[in-house]
Amino acid sequence: MKQALICISILLLLSTCIERIDLSESLSEDSLLVVDGVITDANEPYTIKLSYTSPSLQTYEGKALSGAQVYITDEEGNRADLIEVDEGEYETLPEQFRGEAGKTYRLHILTPEGREYASLTETMPLASPIDSVYFELDSRPYETSIGTILDEWGLQYYLDTGSGMAKPAYYRWSWQETYEFTAPLTRPMQLNVPVCYQNGYAIRYLNIASTRELSKDQIRRRKINFVEINGRKLQRRYSLLVKQYALTERAYNFWENVQEQQENAGSVFAPPPSPIPGNVYNVNDDRELVLGFFQASSLTEKRVFIRRSEVPPSPDGSPGGFSECIEGEEYDTPDHCYDCSILTGVSTETPSFW
Repeated sequence: MKQALICISILLLLSTCIERIDLSESLSEDSLLVVDGVITDANEPYTIKLSYTSPSLQTYEGKALSGAQVYITDEEGNRADLIEVDEGEYETLPEQFRGEAGKTYRLHILTPEGREYASLTETMPLASPIDSVYFELDSRPYETSIGTILDEWGLQYYLDTGSGMAKPAYYRWSWQETYEFTAPLTRPMQLNVPVCYQNGYAIRYLNIASTRELSKDQIRRRKINFVEINGRKLQRRYSLLVKQYALTERAYNFWENVQEQQENAGSVFAPPPSPIPGNVYNVNDDRELVLGFFQASSLTEKRVFIRRSEVPPSPDGSPGGFSECIEGEEYDTPDHCYDCSILTGVSTETPSFW
């Protein structure tokens, strides 16, 4: 899973650019460095991921860069060193460093081979609060295994946000869902019926927007997440946490280029026509191409809940899931139909925010 996520990160970071690059001058026998990291004003560890592409860019090996010296500085000369917590993953210590809106930051990297990299300075913009997160019953088409197109009903979540001021702003959103459910069946004399909790994340999800072409900073009905009715996510209680990052114009332009290539590519697994340069460079060799982006964003969050009794009726019936859980001597009923806690990625510990 870790290697898959690294590959996905690289796929997001490699894409088409408005100004094309002469790869014959950029590529050599060496792989290209990929930098993926963001710092915010939240009181939490910030992660910087370092990896390498294949030399030809025709495959995405995602080889981690381990043993590097990584640190962040601000305009006042303060320095925060990052610790390698996993191969190629470097984290700050929350008690020693926390981002602050309005301050300027720079990332520094020194590889074991002595190559020195730095980012351009990034000033953390102030994030607007999220006005509201809400849902509407809706349907979307999906293709079955036999090629038939059907409607899938669910809850489409939206958000409203913006400062309302007459100046442009730049946004990126992600989300995390948490849902509570139980197994649908019980065995004779079964006393323990565990309540289970599971999380879902925005994987391969790039949702950005700007208000630079609007008269004021105001965004309405921005689509965030779609939750299908006929799954187990809405069986008891569902929570959606929306994270809103305030971007600089430079960061927005970078992710906009990434998004354009994703939409134009025939497949997300197809090698890109050319990579997008980010804001990281080799201090001693400006001809070396470095991929990725060091992002400084203030963060606002909003969490919403919905109980099963609040889910509107739909043509797909009631929430519940577990369509495979059928009892009877003629059926081989899976064990998780009686005990949801044995499912992968499930916890029986109630979340602190629940």
